[in-house]
Amino acid sequence: MLRLREGLRVEQLGPEVAVLDRRAEVIHRLTGPAVSAIDLLLEGVEADDVPASLSATFDELVAADLVAEAQSWTRRRFMKKAAAGAAAWTAASVTTFA
Repeated sequence: MLRLREGLRVEQLGPEVAVLDRRAEVIHRLTGPAVSAIDLLLEGVEADDVPASLSATFDELVAADLVAEAQSWTRRRFMKKAAAGAAAWTAASVTTFA
């Protein structure tokens, strides 16, 4: 089950979300699809249940170290990308401030 990593504080700021990470001493500003992805992570979601439209966004959140137990996600994504032989790129929806 994918969840938000422990030790993060999530604050809704209108249509955006700020995630405060005391461990890394950074703030992540989430917009667009990343807000929907954070909602799923707060509830807990199986990797196979992540909508295809949020796959790239989950990649960003994993890269930003916001997802606990991300191994299941990275394994799943690797297998899908290898099977498809291509990767899709989207505009960033996660901005990190140190």
